Order: sequence, then structure tokens, then C-alpha cells
Amino acid sequence: MGNFTQETVPTEFSEAKGTSLARELFTSNSWMSGLAMLKYIPRSFRVKQVDGMAFFTESKHDEFRNRLLRITPDSPRQWGTMNVSQMLHHLNLACGSALGRLV
Repeated sequence: MGNFTQETVPTEFSEAKGTSLARELFTSNSWMSGLAMLKYIPRSFRVKQVDGMAFFTESKHDEFRNRLLRITPDSPRQWGTMNVSQMLHHLNLACGSALGRLV
């Protein structure tokens, strides 16, 4: 088939040079890798989480109700372009949908 011959190639294994962990930790590559990993840690581990069930307490319900009852047709908007009736309609759609009501 071919003119191939098997040759034996001598292999020499040199002993691995031992490096200490402390020496490896203080290389610039290690620090850059560590900083890159810290950059991509999810925010959920770094930012205090809000308890979603806190919105369903009686005190929050009363707070939201009182805020809505204080709104009058002449209330000036704080930001945005909606007037009072548009804002109440928007809240009704958003909250009604979240609560499973078809509005």
C-alpha cells in the first residue's frame, strides 16, 4: 500500500516545575480573570431583593387606596403626558390584567 515504516520516537518527560498557589494568584492574568468574573456576577447576588409579597399586605393596600382617593380631576401631573382619567384607565388596565380581570 505504501512505503511507510514505523519509527520509534524517543519521548522524554521532564518533571513539571512546581509553582506555588500564592505565586499563581499574584500574576496579572489571574487578577484580570478574577475581575472579569466579578463583572459578570448576576445582579441578583449584589442587589438587595424586594419581597414581592410585601405588596399584598393590608397596609400597602390601604396606602395605594388612599393615594388613589386623593387624586382629583384637577390634580396636576407629576410627569408624563397623561391626564387623570387617562392615568386611572391605564392603572385599571395594568392592575386588572395582572389580577386576571378582563377590562
